[in-house]
Amino acid sequence: MAILTAPSGTQLKYAVRLNFKGCTNNVAEYEGLLLGLRKARALGARRLSIKSDSELITCHINKSNRALKLELAKYLAAVRSMEKYFLGFSIRSFPRSQNK
Repeated sequence: MAILTAPSGTQLKYAVRLNFKGCTNNVAEYEGLLLGLRKARALGARRLSIKSDSELITCHINKSNRALKLELAKYLAAVRSMEKYFLGFSIRSFPRSQNK
């Protein structure tokens, strides 16, 4: 489930079911991130603060680590192509134990 919170405090909660056969957790995390970015763009968001329980993906986006696998590099490129639609966005990780 994703939660988008406006500066006014209004929250939009939504859930999406992805059904990819044989997909890795990292691919699922990137797909979820891209869905959230597309939804935020469609709603007219200009700045985003993203929380993720995927340390790998946050490190890719924050340029702490490179995406070495070709498949993940393509997903990272897709996220980078979405950056132009926002004035800025930040992403930070949090422990999976805090994931609701």
